[in-house]
Formats: sequence, C-alpha cells, structure tokens
Amino acid sequence: SMLEKKVLLIFESENVTLSIMKMFKYFPYDVDLGFGEFKEDKTKLSEYDLVVIEENLVTESFAAQISKIQENVPLKYVLLEKGKVRVHHGATCVSKHLQQPVTQESIFELIISLFEEKTTQPKKKDTQVKERKPPVISIPVPENLKNKSENSLMHKIIEEKKGHQVLILDTKQGLQNAKKKGRLYTKELEHFVETFNKSDLYFRQIVNEKQSIKIKDFCIDLEKQSKDIGAESMQKFSDIVSLIFVYNKLDMLPIYPGRYHIELMKLEKAIKEYLDK
Repeated sequence: SMLEKKVLLIFESENVTLSIMKMFKYFPYDVDLGFGEFKEDKTKLSEYDLVVIEENLVTESFAAQISKIQENVPLKYVLLEKGKVRVHHGATCVSKHLQQPVTQESIFELIISLFEEKTTQPKKKDTQVKERKPPVISIPVPENLKNKSENSLMHKIIEEKKGHQVLILDTKQGLQNAKKKGRLYTKELEHFVETFNKSDLYFRQIVNEKQSIKIKDFCIDLEKQSKDIGAESMQKFSDIVSLIFVYNKLDMLPIYPGRYHIELMKLEKAIKEYLDK
C-alpha cells in the first residue's frame, strides 16, 4: 500500500523542493513540483495520493478544494510547518504535519503513518454514529516471524517486478522526453553512456564497502537518467534495488552488482545499435 504513489510538493524555496523531492523519489514515487504561489486551476489535485504544501501558501479556496476531493478519494494532505503548529484554513482536512528540518527518516515515518493504516479518512459529511468495537488485544509477534513475513512480502514484490516485461530501450519514449527538454535524443544517449560507462565496477565497489548513502544516491541518479532516455529495463532494476533499502535488507545487495553488469551491457548494446543507424 506504500508503493507507486503520486506526490505533489508545493513550497516557496526551490532548494527545499528539490531536496524533499529527492527524499520522496528514494521510495520511488512519481513526484510533481510546485514553486512559489500555487495556481490551483493548473493541477488536478484528485490525481494525487499525497499533497505536501508549505503552511504559508495555503489559501481558503485551496483548503476547500482539498476537503471536497477527500469526500470522494483518500487524498492525504500534509502541511510543512516551520515552527509551532497553528490552526490553518481547512484544518480538519489535514492528515499530518511535517516539521522542518526534514530528513529521509522523517519522510519514511510520514509515509508509514499515512499509508499503513487500513482505513481511509471519513467523509466530511458523514454524521452517522459509529458502532463501538471491543478493544483489540495486541499480541507481540516474535522477531523471527516478523522478519519472515517482511522477507516474504519483499520477495513477492520483487518477483512481480521481475515478471513485468519491459523494453531495454524505449526510443519512442526517449525521443518524447528529449523533445520536451529541447534536447537531441542522440546527445542524451551519448551523455548516458559517458556518465555510466564502467559504472558497474563502481557499483560493485560501493556495495562491497557497504556505503549505503552512495548506493542510494547512485540508484536515484541511475533511475532518473534511465527514465530520461527510455531505458525501461534499467528503471526496473533501480526500483528493485530501492526496495531493498525500503525493507532494510542490505544483506541482499551483494547479488546485484552482477545483475547490474548484465543490465548495463544490454543497455549499452541497444544504445550503440541506435546510434549506429
């Protein structure tokens, strides 16, 4: 339930926006950005799973729009607070408050608190009296069983991703991405090759040295540039490695340098064939 979310970030500072975007994309999520004043008529808020907005940018009409959407879909609405929590427009529709300074850990805890719950936010107009339920007795789960359950879930997700057939290089999508940025697709491909040439050796090194921060940064850059050129198979590889960090199963990482080497060789071959045409 915590995977494949679409997130909208609305902050004044571009630096803050890009920093927090990187934290959300670590999971990885589809993240859209809004800088400065937010133009409500340019975005369909109902398409998002989560909206995070800086407190001083909230208007009465924006809060009303969020509240109306929440009557039909479980949109999560988070305020980025700079200081003490205050009462804002539409305070009743706020799902959570996020305090600065924002860290990767606080983003992880936020996602857990928002999407781990089984129930969705009740509709604003729901005035029915809810039936009282008996208290639930919580029985501690032995750590070995909990780990077994987490491993099973992670392996299931990984196997589903592996089973999803994708292209090594979707040149049609890559051409569209390059056109949007006003760049030549051939130059984008050449830049990718220059950037990641022999990166399999670097990836093996940082995995062997267990440099988790460098591994995460590498995967974020790899996923972004792979998406730009339409390298679907490499994007899938990055997603799978990211899951290992989400579930904190770093002991699985040693098998992935070999797999990355194979993926990189296949992608470089596909790029060369395209450039040689």
